[in-house]
Amino acid sequence: MSGIERTEARRATTIAAMSPEAKQEANTLGLSDNQNALLQIARAKGAVAQVQKARELAEKNPSRKQTAEQEFAALNKVWQRCRPSVRQQFLTDVIKITRTKKQVATTRLRKRACR
Repeated sequence: MSGIERTEARRATTIAAMSPEAKQEANTLGLSDNQNALLQIARAKGAVAQVQKARELAEKNPSRKQTAEQEFAALNKVWQRCRPSVRQQFLTDVIKITRTKKQVATTRLRKRACR
């Protein structure tokens, strides 16, 4: 075996050891064909750190960012896997946040109108 083959084998082993969550995130973000990015992701310690690294790398290279359609498809895929109770909790939280933002915006508009 030559040095190049050993290096390639080590890289492949490192990438293969990546957490399933990081692999999915790298694929979703369009990084699955970038060996350098995959190595950087795989070297991060733990699944959460690996997913974060994938997001950081995607942010650094805007051409690799996912399209809105890809983001929506990924979100929908996760949504479909969630239990109804989790979906309801998510909707409740999002609606609460949206209402709070609306209340803040309405309050600001009222204050401006009163000036």
